[in-house]
Amino acid sequence: PISDHWSQNLSQFFPEAISFIDEARSKKCGILVHCLAGISRSVTVTVAYLMQKLNLSLNDAYDFVKRKKSNISPNFNFMGQLLDFERTLGLNSPCDNHAASPPHDQLFFTTPTNHNMFQLDTLEST
Repeated sequence: PISDHWSQNLSQFFPEAISFIDEARSKKCGILVHCLAGISRSVTVTVAYLMQKLNLSLNDAYDFVKRKKSNISPNFNFMGQLLDFERTLGLNSPCDNHAASPPHDQLFFTTPTNHNMFQLDTLEST
């Protein structure tokens, strides 16, 4: 089983899951993507599918799913994997419109449901 844990690499299953969903859809079959709580793993796979098949950015795919099911909450690691997947697909993210090369001492974070950018200072040892 795939755990909803920060160490789980869910993205390694994206190609197989996307292929499985495509096969079912090509046969006009219904498809149910589910996990125990229905808020993290299944949502991550669904968002990845929409990103690849509809060429949606992570933000747009996430917002689409959120409009259909309001109680979604992929774990932080899965969100990072989706961000990497977005880059692999060559999709544009609102993040790409801001400071193409931020200084190494600054980190930027955007929330998936809005386009606000937050700057996080890096931690320095004292």
